Amino acid sequence: MSDNVEHAGYILNFYDRPSRERGDSAFDLGNYFAAREAYISACYALLDDENVSIPLEAGKSGGGRQWQPYIRPDPLLKTFLMMCYNQLARCAIAINHSQEALTWLEEARFVWMTTRFSLNTPLFEWIRHNIALPQLTKELVTAHALASDVFELLGNTSMAVDRRYNIGVESIITPEATRIRDTGKLFRITSLRHPDPSLTASARVTDPELQVMGSWRKVHVRKKGPMKPRLGFAGFIWNGKLYIGGGLGETKGPFYRDFCCLDLAQPTTWRALPSFPQPEGRTGVWLCWSFALHEATARAYLFTGTVQVDFFDLVAEKWHTVQTHGLREASRYRGIKVFEDNAPLCNFKDSTQQVVGDFLYVFGGTHHLTKMGSNLFLQLNLKTMVWRRLSGEMTAGEKADYTCPGPRKTPSSWVDGKGERFYLIGGEMDRSGGQDMNERHAADCGYAYEDLWSFDLKEEKWRNERLVGNVPCPRSEAACVYNPKLDKAIVFGGYNPAFGTQFENNFFPFAYFADTFMFCPDESRKWSVPPPSGPASNPKIFSNPSTAMSASQSRSSITSGIFSTPVTPSSILAPSSTQPKSIAKLSKATNGKWKHVLTRGFPTYRAQSLLLVDPATGKTYLFGGYVNTDWVPSGRPGSSRTFCDLWELRVDVRRVDGQGEEEEGWLEGMGEEERERVLEEESRTARVGPWQRCFACGSAGRWKKCGGSCKGRAFFCDEECLRDGWKQHKQMHGCRKL
Repeated sequence: MSDNVEHAGYILNFYDRPSRERGDSAFDLGNYFAAREAYISACYALLDDENVSIPLEAGKSGGGRQWQPYIRPDPLLKTFLMMCYNQLARCAIAINHSQEALTWLEEARFVWMTTRFSLNTPLFEWIRHNIALPQLTKELVTAHALASDVFELLGNTSMAVDRRYNIGVESIITPEATRIRDTGKLFRITSLRHPDPSLTASARVTDPELQVMGSWRKVHVRKKGPMKPRLGFAGFIWNGKLYIGGGLGETKGPFYRDFCCLDLAQPTTWRALPSFPQPEGRTGVWLCWSFALHEATARAYLFTGTVQVDFFDLVAEKWHTVQTHGLREASRYRGIKVFEDNAPLCNFKDSTQQVVGDFLYVFGGTHHLTKMGSNLFLQLNLKTMVWRRLSGEMTAGEKADYTCPGPRKTPSSWVDGKGERFYLIGGEMDRSGGQDMNERHAADCGYAYEDLWSFDLKEEKWRNERLVGNVPCPRSEAACVYNPKLDKAIVFGGYNPAFGTQFENNFFPFAYFADTFMFCPDESRKWSVPPPSGPASNPKIFSNPSTAMSASQSRSSITSGIFSTPVTPSSILAPSSTQPKSIAKLSKATNGKWKHVLTRGFPTYRAQSLLLVDPATGKTYLFGGYVNTDWVPSGRPGSSRTFCDLWELRVDVRRVDGQGEEEEGWLEGMGEEERERVLEEESRTARVGPWQRCFACGSAGRWKKCGGSCKGRAFFCDEECLRDGWKQHKQMHGCRKL
């Protein structure tokens, strides 16, 4: 330990110690912008590379190897770099700039992540790689704890839990790091659902750079007709109609091979279409397949892992089959002869697919050789019907490949508005599923990916993107779609197999979500600029003793304890320049930013649902899915509950209409009074997951609906609340007794 401390002191003296000391002094005085400039200077001195701009941005291509400025330094130098990034985050927190704080905290975490990229044997993400250096561990845990606080302040409770629960260094955590982690706070936030009904009634945008207001509206279909609740189905929207096929009714069945459509302009009833004609003996059950819509030919392709690809002719409303070529060579299948010519990807499912022009792209999924997931990336030319391999393998190898995404099932994807990049996010390496087949890397628990990749469709290279902004937590089986009218990608719900949740006396090592996020490719991170003067403390975060600190404590933190006293700065002593020099040195470009869509009501927590966009109207719809009944109160615990409900998502951002004109956002066109009225009504009447909110007291539960002329528009938890809220309900909804 003494050798480490001596070495640490040498590094600190060698790499611009005066800059960091100036930062510490300015921080203690509450001069946060001057402190930031000093800490940034110290970071550049530590990196010692004039060609580097921080935060590091994703290059044109490449995976982990592109982060050389963070790979090269030794662990102690990385420790000081992380310390500076954490201090930069504290400066941003003090001036209420959450976006900048999250940027620096992610940078600190990313420095730690790059330690695996310098190893001679590349490791998969689910293999924990830790350096037994207490100082490095402390800075990582500090970054996670601070990020958890910021995310919680923003209402992103799922990321708040993930940052504090999946800390990543459990095997070498020290008593000091345990205090920073704050197990008391961890226990409190793991008791929340995401979103939690107790927190959504008053949801409001407090940081427009990281949040946007939205609303979920249930679409009432008069008659379900042939449509049944299901999971693992496939679907798409074409010509104003929603098409849904296949899937599983409940955990034990039945498996569906039906095909139905619903007119979204007049959603009166589902109409039955010809069922999928291929026998299960050729394709396996219709579960977790994907439709690939080719607009130019009005065909919906259904790839089931065989050389024969089926498609539905949307004009003639008939099924057909087309023979493809080169699938065995593209998948690099080396198995037994019976599969070589017909089904090299037998029992194929759980992939993500996109059509761009005349090409179908297929990533990941499971098949007869793996239940865990793969990273095989294929392309099918829909004119020549010839397959090509773009990257990846059918099964996970012994070593990781840092140039492309890792093996996974049920990831999410979209293609940008220009048709230039294929984006991939999340998914799961189902290690527990691999135990049945004794697969390499099989284990007791699955791993949910926390990454974002994009594939350049012209250069055919992967790029490991940075996660910027108010990001969704790691998850698989999430609903995802790109909305061209908004030029935004939207993610809803999903599942994480390694996410602690504590409900009363029951602990669940998994979670289902109902939160909504939006990826904004045209928005970049913004850096705070100093005001002329004025106070800038953030008591909501600095009041937490486990994350508050003074810079003098930080100076000794390499050998001493946790920061234990709150910071209560009196004012900001802004630099004389209105634009600090430090801002000019920071990275300007970014490849998009995430925002949390705040909704006061929301569909039930679920996975394997489907988000779809009607290209003509730009409306975003959600259909179906499932949830474990242990997660949502039910009379049948230990099973799954499936859905066939339909919802529409409205988001308060501008969009382009059918004539190319820009329309105002959902709330933007309203006056202040009308906006408040709409939000107030939604907070009192909107469904919150599996529960209703009492119109009078606001509690969430299985309450009784009003029996008046409003036809159940409001709910009440008891007779007392009915009496208390009746007058206001009558005025708001025009209800009368029947």
